[in-house]
Amino acid sequence: MLRGVLPIVPTPFHADGTVDGESFDRVIEYGIAAGAHGLVFPAIASEYFTLSDEERRSLSQRLVRRVAGRVPVVIGVSSPEPEVALGLAKQAEELGAQAVLMLVPAVFAKAPEEALAYIRSVSRAVGLPIMLQNAPAPLGADLPVDAVARICREIDQVRYVKEEGAPSGQR
Repeated sequence: MLRGVLPIVPTPFHADGTVDGESFDRVIEYGIAAGAHGLVFPAIASEYFTLSDEERRSLSQRLVRRVAGRVPVVIGVSSPEPEVALGLAKQAEELGAQAVLMLVPAVFAKAPEEALAYIRSVSRAVGLPIMLQNAPAPLGADLPVDAVARICREIDQVRYVKEEGAPSGQR
């Protein structure tokens, strides 16, 4: 079970736009030293949408290796393409992540049934708990509360919600 503070690990970049792996390692160590109860990567704050699938895979692997079991790791598998999300979720499970983070992509903003099917497809392929991320546009679907509640009721693996819709406290 995840609990406590699980910050999003940002992706540091060099001036030329390439990923700065050494700074990535320092950010990981800082999070653990600061008392984080777990680490999450990649997510919106990690600028996952600017990373190639290979960069996401290699940095997720680097994170798990660097953490070395000291705190739980949640791997973001968000993608508007279900096959990509599925492949990233399988990799997260193979790496030993404790959960996956799934953003409901903006393409499902007007299609809660399709969002449910999308999340269900990943839940059936891996045994990890899912943290559902409900974020506003332009990246997220900003699903209404009843759609989020239905997803949580119908998919047992959805055990956490990262609600970002406004006002998130009431949601």
